[in-house]
Amino acid sequence: CIDPRNAALLDLASHNITDLDRYGLVVLFRVIGYQFHDNGDDITDDVCQWKPVTCYDKVNDGEQLEDIGDDEDIIKEETKTYSVNLEALNLKGTLPTEIGFLLRMVEFNINRNLELIGTIPTEVGRLDQLKIFSAESCGLIGTLPTEIGSMASIEMLMIETNMLSGTIPSQIGRLRHFRKLGAGTNRLTGILPVELLQLSSIEFLHVDSNDITGEIPAELGLLSEIKSLNLAKNHFSTSLPTELWGLNKLTFLDISDLNLSGSIPGERFSKMSNLVDIRLFGNSFSGTLSSSMGELTALKLLSLYGNRLEGTIPTEMGLMTALTFLSFAQNMMSSSIPSSISNLSNLFHLSFCNNEKLSGSIEQLCNTTTTKRFHYQVDRKPSIICSCCVPC
Repeated sequence: CIDPRNAALLDLASHNITDLDRYGLVVLFRVIGYQFHDNGDDITDDVCQWKPVTCYDKVNDGEQLEDIGDDEDIIKEETKTYSVNLEALNLKGTLPTEIGFLLRMVEFNINRNLELIGTIPTEVGRLDQLKIFSAESCGLIGTLPTEIGSMASIEMLMIETNMLSGTIPSQIGRLRHFRKLGAGTNRLTGILPVELLQLSSIEFLHVDSNDITGEIPAELGLLSEIKSLNLAKNHFSTSLPTELWGLNKLTFLDISDLNLSGSIPGERFSKMSNLVDIRLFGNSFSGTLSSSMGELTALKLLSLYGNRLEGTIPTEMGLMTALTFLSFAQNMMSSSIPSSISNLSNLFHLSFCNNEKLSGSIEQLCNTTTTKRFHYQVDRKPSIICSCCVPC
């Protein structure tokens, strides 16, 4: 069996990209077990003809080539970039250090290759044209290399559902084009680096289901462009900075299972008018719900399950007609359920479980003309009237 690196040297017959890039691609594809023949590819072909590779012509950040006569082929050769998509191909092995030779690569996708193991090579720091690195649902281990901070063009780093450990490198704070970090469901530790949170360009930050500790930084409030934030299932301290409630571009917020305490600041919360999905369950939030929550008319999912909220359910929540999922379960809500809840005809899940002092009727929801399947839960007691509900 020929060593893949020696085989790559034999295959150097570059057609459309540099010899160095071709060498790196051949080594990469061979080391991780890409089956050229089974996929209808010929390793001796121009790499731009390989199915996982898409090549692009670029001059000066995407300007189109003009009529440049006899030099056109040379300039195209020198400015060509490419993406590599190896998603869900049952690849095995480890990423070789030769990945650092892929200097013209702008996008790299190895998602859903569960037997692709080992570490992320430090040589990724050489990939200064790479914009997207996506390695979700693989078997990657080890730490995130600090050399990521040298990937000058990187915009998205998506590494969810691996076994990566160690801390999030503060060097990410050098990346002025960085927009998305998906690092959930790993074994990351340490604190959220302030340097990361000082990147005002960030739109997506998911670090859920790790072992991150320390305070939830007030610097989160600096992320003025963020649309999706997931901090759930970590080990932060129990306080939540008020600055978080000022992120008015958020559409998704998950701070569940963090054992957070304090109240939900209704007036500031209601200004987050773009919210579509908010998950606050598994905390220790207390106090009452503000009537201003009714202003969140775009909201489709609201989960308040497993807190210490008390008082009445605001009548104004009947204005949140986009809701499809609403849970008050395992709180201390009291008094009568407002009749306005029956306005929420798009609900397919509604739960009032384990709020012993709640009463009232949601029978009108049972008479809706919608044909959607729904799941309404109430305690097994006569104080809440609902013929279509199931017991908790």
